[in-house]
Amino acid sequence: MWAIANSNGDPAVAMALTNAIENAIAAAGGAATGGAIGGGSGALNGADISSTLQQYNMAIFLLQQEAIAAGNNPNTLTDADIQQIQNAFSN
Repeated sequence: MWAIANSNGDPAVAMALTNAIENAIAAAGGAATGGAIGGGSGALNGADISSTLQQYNMAIFLLQQEAIAAGNNPNTLTDADIQQIQNAFSN
């Protein structure tokens, strides 16, 4: 609700705010867990891994929303969808 209230009614802005907050929470949680397990380098690795997983999940979520809007099954990814995800995370 906070993201919607602070987006001036723009769904794209609300989604960006939500993504940023989720990413920060994921990175913080990963850093805390990684730090508890492996110290400083574990914290950095944990934050990186958690952030990457959150970004991947958001990419899937956005593709599912596009599928729903197009009237398609949101749980069926096309080859083009899979290629798009692989390209985004190959760098």
